Amino acid sequence: MRFILPLLFIGIFVIVGFTALKIGPDEDTPVKYAKRFINSVQDDDYRHAVSCFGGNICRCPADLGWVSYLIYGSAEEPNLAFMMGKRFIHSTITFKKLEVAMDKSKQTPFEKPQDFEVDVPLRFEPTIYAPYFLPLDMAFGLPMKSTDLDAFLADPDKDSWKGLTLRLRPSLEPGTVDIPADAKAHIDTYIRDKKRKEKEERKYQQRKNGNGANGSADQSADKDATNDDTKQAETQSDEEKARQLARSAVAEATDAKYVMPKDAAAVTGDDGKVLSPSSIEARLPRLTSALLRLHMVRRDPTQPFTVFHFVVSDPVLSIPENGGYRRLVLKNFKPPL
Repeated sequence: MRFILPLLFIGIFVIVGFTALKIGPDEDTPVKYAKRFINSVQDDDYRHAVSCFGGNICRCPADLGWVSYLIYGSAEEPNLAFMMGKRFIHSTITFKKLEVAMDKSKQTPFEKPQDFEVDVPLRFEPTIYAPYFLPLDMAFGLPMKSTDLDAFLADPDKDSWKGLTLRLRPSLEPGTVDIPADAKAHIDTYIRDKKRKEKEERKYQQRKNGNGANGSADQSADKDATNDDTKQAETQSDEEKARQLARSAVAEATDAKYVMPKDAAAVTGDDGKVLSPSSIEARLPRLTSALLRLHMVRRDPTQPFTVFHFVVSDPVLSIPENGGYRRLVLKNFKPPL
């Protein structure tokens, strides 16, 4: 009897220890982190979705930070804005190991970087949510005629690679491409932190160049940094002029009118009247399936996997036709080489 109690404690200890150490099938693979990313996107959680991005090698995100790939207002392509806060289905996630992109000469002895290609098959149910695939002009705010819309509906695959994911929209309503408040707050924080780091880097370089660890050197660095800020404010008008010149140069490009996505433009009928958004939606193709391919990485096995890059490929559309739907597999979704 005296051995029963110790054996009982040993048994409990073994069970608890086994449970704590047991690793599920997704526990130490990128699948676990891909699911977290997908869930964050579905939950419209910009903070957690952005935290899922990162990389093994030096690759800065777009000007607005990683959130750029989750909002229409960044004009970044590919983009997952059409999936944020929406209900969709994903089937079994698969992955395969890739050759590590990180420069081995820059690795520390403790780093063991890993790169994986992770495939997430997506399915959209029209009765729940299936994004509309807009004509290029409509998606970039350029008014269209009903004959232009008819030409697009006859061949949605033509030039489908142009702004592919930016043309996928939840509706034609005004405000669709507006930057959500949560995303805007994240952008503001990112820009503020970026400016702070740049200022700290300037001060560090000034100390380093002046070989000054003393107070006078610090004061000089602060003064120089302040002068830099003042100078930047004084030359802001010049920078604005430079931006205007840059925009003018872009405007001369062939596809300049397709730089920034906008709310769906109006479509005018033969009688000169503007067609209602609902009548247009009833005719537009809708995305019903696609493959979300994530390039996921981590610097060492103690770190979580993060999304380094992604593409949306193999899109399939459903096109309203004769009271039903016609299935169309897009073949021109990849930019021509």
